[in-house]
Amino acid sequence: MEHKISGEKYSRQIRLFGEETQKKIEETRVVVLSSKAPLVKAYIERLIVQMGGTLGALEECRIESAQNREQGLQKEYWIFSVDQDAEEVQKLEESELERVFYISTRSLSVSTEHNAIQNEEKPESLRKIEESCRKEFLKIVAGVAVQEYTKKLSGPNGFKTWQLDTPMFL
Repeated sequence: MEHKISGEKYSRQIRLFGEETQKKIEETRVVVLSSKAPLVKAYIERLIVQMGGTLGALEECRIESAQNREQGLQKEYWIFSVDQDAEEVQKLEESELERVFYISTRSLSVSTEHNAIQNEEKPESLRKIEESCRKEFLKIVAGVAVQEYTKKLSGPNGFKTWQLDTPMFL
């Protein structure tokens, strides 16, 4: 009966990407790591919860993941790593949690590979314009990250790296 209620609540999503993907969203645990970008973290968490997802803590997911492997269970855990420094990324990559989206608020990019994030310096004129629209750009980046997460759950291949082309909006 619970799935019927869920089906009614998320009927538009189910029409878009199917019941199987909605079920995966509900069963998957998501962790959003960010100490430097609380706004992006909040946007991602809000979108995940609105879609019916479950948020968790990193250590909790590591423990559960190890227990599930021992028992042969296939529960999925996804990590959104926002502006994590090299040491934090190293720890994350050493864990056995493999499904990670790396997000850079500096370059306004999302990637499934940390080394693909480009943090090159932008021209001063572009940086000033970007700052005036920063909050909206961060919402777009968070939305794209969650969109790619959903695409990965539903099967279609997404991108390896995506970067917001800010001059397009200016």
